[in-house]
Amino acid sequence: MKFKNIAKLVVALTLFGNPLRGQEVRQEQTEGEVTYESAVENPKLRPVYVSDIFKKINVPPYVKKIEYDPDPNSDPKNTAIMQNNVSTVFRGDHLDRADSQISIMPLIFSKDPRANRVHSDAEFKFVLINHEFKHAELYNNEGRPIIQDCVFNGILDTKLFKILSELEAKNNEALMLWEVNEKGLVRKLQNEELSRDYAISTLNASVEEHDILRAYAEETENPKIDELVEKYNLPHYRFRKK
Repeated sequence: MKFKNIAKLVVALTLFGNPLRGQEVRQEQTEGEVTYESAVENPKLRPVYVSDIFKKINVPPYVKKIEYDPDPNSDPKNTAIMQNNVSTVFRGDHLDRADSQISIMPLIFSKDPRANRVHSDAEFKFVLINHEFKHAELYNNEGRPIIQDCVFNGILDTKLFKILSELEAKNNEALMLWEVNEKGLVRKLQNEELSRDYAISTLNASVEEHDILRAYAEETENPKIDELVEKYNLPHYRFRKK
């Protein structure tokens, strides 16, 4: 998306009934494309950057919207770099099919590597496509195949489902990044566009989520969940029987 070099266009929307009435909307115009780096430096460019990404990538039909959410209070824990705003409805032993709306949070533009593992256009697109779209696919597919691992005596364990769905998305990211052999050994980085630091932090995120599953198995003392600890362990993930 290209913009002519004009300083600033200020539009005051004051029409009766408009939800933006009384607010000043500033659109800063720049030459050339808005990059991830420029969006990091200038918060006003972030909505434009996200909108541009939405138009450039192949978005699955069950993802209805991708937009920037400037309000850090949307995530009270202030730990999310992206959020899938889907109305998850559990009914007994299944999940209702749902479309997704993905919010891009301010934290993804943070320069602090302890809070944010994304630091380039390529990494931004990678986590969006391989993590958030994986969540969206799961919700659109009514939770299958994970849902069958979370039903005990006809009742869905919703906490377990949330753990496994997050682990599924993080494992998917890691396996798109790293070459894993049949012995479960992580070999080499598959995508040269992404930094090794990003790849290592993604692998660590998968391991940390697996630790959450392990802790939940110990907490519930359910032998069937113990089996899932092995099933969803990253080294065995790619080679498990479908």
